[in-house]
Amino acid sequence: MAAVWLMANRYGPGHTRFDNDWDREIGSALALNDTAVLLYDALGTERLGRITGAVRHYTPDPNLWRADLQTATGANRVWISTVVAVNAVLRDNGDDLARVRDALPASRGSGANGVLNGHEGGAEYDLPRKIGALRGVFGR
Repeated sequence: MAAVWLMANRYGPGHTRFDNDWDREIGSALALNDTAVLLYDALGTERLGRITGAVRHYTPDPNLWRADLQTATGANRVWISTVVAVNAVLRDNGDDLARVRDALPASRGSGANGVLNGHEGGAEYDLPRKIGALRGVFGR
């Protein structure tokens, strides 16, 4: 399985950070979460734990991103929240799901705290729809 090779050779605890933070913390994390969801029944506890642990290593907090722990904003905030939410469901971790709920503004739009400022102009981000979908998980 490609995910097992990736974690053994390039991605997760014990591997040197390289290239772009987006690739590790968002792009690869989204793809590995998707893989784990699709193959959930076939992975087994050990492989599922390795995948979710590797993703959580790079993306543990829906509020922050990058090795220097910048506040995540705009589309990055939505993507990181998606990574943390799916990973929390895979790990059956309600505390992490609550952190995602609390990281997203209660209403659609940029939010009073400016959390969704930036990346808002492009249709490819469609932040209100994505926020609504994530918030729908929490019934708010």
